Amino acid sequence: GSVPYVNLTHGTKELVIKETMIKAAMQIKKNTARIKFEELSLYNPRMKWSGTLFIDQDQPQITLDLEGQKINLDVIRKLALEISTKTGIAKIDFDIIKAGNIPLITLKSQGERLADLVDTGNIVIWARLRQGKLFIPPANLNLDRVEGTIRISDGRLTGHNIKARSGKSYGQNGQFALGLNRNLLPFHLDIDLQADLSRLPPILESVVKNNNFLNE
Repeated sequence: GSVPYVNLTHGTKELVIKETMIKAAMQIKKNTARIKFEELSLYNPRMKWSGTLFIDQDQPQITLDLEGQKINLDVIRKLALEISTKTGIAKIDFDIIKAGNIPLITLKSQGERLADLVDTGNIVIWARLRQGKLFIPPANLNLDRVEGTIRISDGRLTGHNIKARSGKSYGQNGQFALGLNRNLLPFHLDIDLQADLSRLPPILESVVKNNNFLNE
């Protein structure tokens, strides 16, 4: 069926999602219920998902598994920032992940109540990123044309098999990890770099704290 609009609230913030199409099937047993979303389409903002919601009253536990395809990151960014706080994890995430296209994304969450599903500590997100733009604050590093996989879980943002450009420099086989907290710690970056040497000293000064090394 179709839903004219859905209101999402987080504290005092509210976001209205218009024109929602849902195609779903429900299976109910003694103390469990499974809802299979064959299609969960949002037209404003435009996104398309599928997945399942499983409710077990004996545990008690509610599990949500969603998969989305061909999603523009700008849409998710706008959606998350509309209902997040100025210092929340969503704000931190999208200060780092600026833009890009997502051919495939999965979202998993679980908790004892429906409200627990939107608790960031319960959510695991995995996504393929194409033509992305990232900003790595501890290194003061802007990355363009980013490709690879991104994962958000356990209070950390990680990237794997990253390819990217920064100015005239090109990197590949990259891995990074950032703590999703005010200081973005712990921070780790490992990438094979073909560097514009003029950009290397300021990056090293931001990341390396050993003065003897920097003075070499």
